[in-house]
Amino acid sequence: MASGVGYGTHPTIYGSYSDEALMDLYRESSWFCMGEESRQQLLQETVNRAAAAKGELGACEVRFADLDSGTLGEQSGNVISVNRSVFAQDTYQHEYNGHMIEERAFDSNMRALETKEDIVMDKGYTPVTAEDYESSMRSTVNAFYEHAVNDPSLT
Repeated sequence: MASGVGYGTHPTIYGSYSDEALMDLYRESSWFCMGEESRQQLLQETVNRAAAAKGELGACEVRFADLDSGTLGEQSGNVISVNRSVFAQDTYQHEYNGHMIEERAFDSNMRALETKEDIVMDKGYTPVTAEDYESSMRSTVNAFYEHAVNDPSLT
């Protein structure tokens, strides 16, 4: 897909999929087997369908971008930019006390769908703040540790 198009028609490899089959691609078993281009195409097709459902003749272009670690996605004009490290590389990256910390994004599939919906569905989307991001990360880490402590197979 050509970059720099913005609003218009954006054919994807998933154009012939049913809505149900398209949503199934967000399942962990599919999402984590997909590469960056396939994920971008999936997000684009989801945006295409959301726009069509609203009666639009075209849709915004979806791109991966190297966004600040506190921003999952943002829309500027007719381009939706989503965080490459989170949604293409399944990694949360943030700086803490001068150190770059990378953590596996176990939920990037669901966050991709939520971020796209927040932007496309006119929910008054604003970029995720660093404070909200850190709070979410603490919750994710705490949930992981709680699971690890309570799972006898991990001891």
